[in-house]
Amino acid sequence: MNNKSLLSSFVIFALGGTVGYSTTFLAQQPDDTVDGQINDDKYMSITADPMGAVAVNEKVKLAVGTDSQLLGATQDVPSALADEDAALGASAEKNDVNRPHQVEQFVVHILNDELKKEIVSELVASIANVTASDGTDLEIQANTELKFLSEIEQNPELIEPLLLSYAELTDLETKELLGSLLTASGDFRVEEHALNSALNSGPEMQTQWLELLSGTGVKSSETRDQLLQSIGGFSEPYSVALALKAITYSPMGSEEKWQVIDQLQQYASDQNTEIKIAGIEALSRWVDKGESGFIEVAMNDQSLYVRQAAVHAASNAGIQSSAIKSDLIRIIGDEDESFTLRMDAYDALSNYSLQNDEYETLHLFHKEIESLNEDAGQTKG
Repeated sequence: MNNKSLLSSFVIFALGGTVGYSTTFLAQQPDDTVDGQINDDKYMSITADPMGAVAVNEKVKLAVGTDSQLLGATQDVPSALADEDAALGASAEKNDVNRPHQVEQFVVHILNDELKKEIVSELVASIANVTASDGTDLEIQANTELKFLSEIEQNPELIEPLLLSYAELTDLETKELLGSLLTASGDFRVEEHALNSALNSGPEMQTQWLELLSGTGVKSSETRDQLLQSIGGFSEPYSVALALKAITYSPMGSEEKWQVIDQLQQYASDQNTEIKIAGIEALSRWVDKGESGFIEVAMNDQSLYVRQAAVHAASNAGIQSSAIKSDLIRIIGDEDESFTLRMDAYDALSNYSLQNDEYETLHLFHKEIESLNEDAGQTKG
């Protein structure tokens, strides 16, 4: 084993029982032993007490041979356990085997910084190979993605160096795929790091961090509130749109929900088309299905793209009203309207119950579609 690298095997002593449990991690270099004992100045000790009941501050010392061989271990038992034994009328001198707090030994793997860099470098290189092949080899891409997510699941501490690699990458396709895989990991640190970096970066990197954040979506109320407060400081409409896309819905109290809605409404009526579209989509994720006013206004907007966003938002969010239904029928029957938008309206109208006279418009449009298909077939022949 390379003498520069830390020992990859560490021992956890978990003290469990009716009081709680605590865990101590040790890290040590092979050269840092004296007569087979760990040099106290060379190891790190981290105590975790998730139950909040027993504080284990005593050192755990191990006699260590090699990475894969633990020659022995001794433990200073916390005084809290003896106190509890006395309270139970038991002897503090009794054998550990009979204790209600059994001492269990587990071996885990913690990566040192050098090994983290090596793994991250390999993962990023494999992602670059996928993007270099233009995604033609789907099997390689699938295996790369599975390997990436498996590494993250087994070694969550890789998230930070991977985020640093994301910031340093210059190949946009590799950066995009790495960002999507970081998003797929579901690790909350991706969201936090992306927002903090976006707020402290120049315009170009700010956009890239917001792209990553829009992929993860904001899940914590603290991050969401911070993002909403910061949107006004973004100079580029695209950055504002990305930030709005990141504000995904999450259940909360009615008062807090309406505060978010109140902040989103201004963007749904913004003068900039890109911001307006993002605002409509964001607002549709938060309002009740009966809150249709902003959709009805947007479906009559001068911009085709805004009208398309309104139709999609209403359909995706299940927002319905008689006015929206009338607008959908009007759009379908308007031969001067974009055919793509008419098709979108046709699909959206399938969510409504129609009257007999309303079917006539759909019937005429259906015949128009059949005619276009026949013309396309003849041209192809």
